[in-house]
Amino acid sequence: GMFELDGNTVHNSASTPPYDWNSLFGSTGNRLITPDPVNGPILADAFFSDAAKPDNTYFTSNKDIQPIKSGAQHWGCDPINNPLDKDNLLNAYAALIQVPANAAENAGDQVLYLASERGSHNGTSFAGFWLLKDKNVGCSGSNDLSGQHTDGDLLIISDYTNGGGTQDVSVYKWVGDDATGSPVLDTTFNGSICSGSLSNDNACAIANSGPITTPWNGSVASPFFFEGGLNLSSVFAPGNVPCFSTFLTNTRTSQSNSAQLKDFALGNTDTCGSITVHKQTNPG
Repeated sequence: GMFELDGNTVHNSASTPPYDWNSLFGSTGNRLITPDPVNGPILADAFFSDAAKPDNTYFTSNKDIQPIKSGAQHWGCDPINNPLDKDNLLNAYAALIQVPANAAENAGDQVLYLASERGSHNGTSFAGFWLLKDKNVGCSGSNDLSGQHTDGDLLIISDYTNGGGTQDVSVYKWVGDDATGSPVLDTTFNGSICSGSLSNDNACAIANSGPITTPWNGSVASPFFFEGGLNLSSVFAPGNVPCFSTFLTNTRTSQSNSAQLKDFALGNTDTCGSITVHKQTNPG
């Protein structure tokens, strides 16, 4: 009950939940609410624009199963002047929310919300979202990506067809280091289309069923807007949700984690904040 997942960016409810994307970001993607990484409820958020051409953050022939930096087959980027609309990301955004301790359900849990917009939809669309612990992951121009995979990095993959009427969410964890690790499917998740009557709402996603308007992109036709949610406290042990420093969203040719990656947008998002320690001593 903290965030609307209904296929648009507008807070439609007159009462609860309190947030939707328009609550968090203004017309330029500017932050409207300053996150509080200690007390919440918004622990962290981020907005990334990827609409400029040429697109300087476009994958070379890469896959999610490949390392970022290690070995011969690792991630690289290359600018592209005219990306296909169905592969072209326009904006991506994320928010990490702490459910209050007195909430009716999921009390105290940390829930991650994700969204992206692309230029066009053709048949079936696929979206991937990486949460990476390494803050140095990045790339621009024609180069290898910097940074590396770390054990526990998270990959959320979703496909939506028929205007968002069919939905599946898969969650993977990177197990091992960058050189020897790989994404391993968490079989406990069976995500579906978001609704108000989910029996298991640990993961869900939805696309817009009709045209919507966003403050930062104007009109978005159906179903080019995608949003989803993942309860991180159900992925990791209670109180053991790790710190993620980089958010990367990508487009892909199929739902498989071995599919070829296309466009991406990334940036730093600190899900843990910082701790300041003060030492106080009594005189004498």
